[in-house]
Amino acid sequence: MEETIFDWKVLLKEVEETELQELELEDVNRVSSAYLSMLRWCSEEVDDVRSSICSKFKDLVFRTLKLLIKLRIDKALRGSSGGRSSVDVFLREAVSMYVDRFVDVVVRGLRTHHLEVLCKVRKVVQLRDLVATPGYIVLLPIELAIPLSIAGYVDVLTLDID
Repeated sequence: MEETIFDWKVLLKEVEETELQELELEDVNRVSSAYLSMLRWCSEEVDDVRSSICSKFKDLVFRTLKLLIKLRIDKALRGSSGGRSSVDVFLREAVSMYVDRFVDVVVRGLRTHHLEVLCKVRKVVQLRDLVATPGYIVLLPIELAIPLSIAGYVDVLTLDID
């Protein structure tokens, strides 16, 4: 196997610091390169020991990267202002937008006690067995209403009390 050490510095720095760290494309590429090198080594010879090592390595990489991303999202939701030019900024912004929309719908949305939400259709969308066209008013489960509203297919009807 080629001398490639999996680069854990990105994770360690993120865990040690309270502010979001920059996650650059170079960091992502290094992790990916190390992973691909390990996969190449795993495919060279197949035996029980190597299979076990490779299986555990793959599991460790995926669990660790998921932990890293969850940690970064948690920091962003808690107000950390770092990492503005990181490669995952779109993901953190999407999660933040989803949380904001969820709170808005729960507090101001016209909804049932079962979290079904009244929405006005903006763009043609297929909902279950119905094709809804602009102007339709539909009752959607919150888990469908929020992503459709973020994507611009529906507007959640709200109580505007000013």
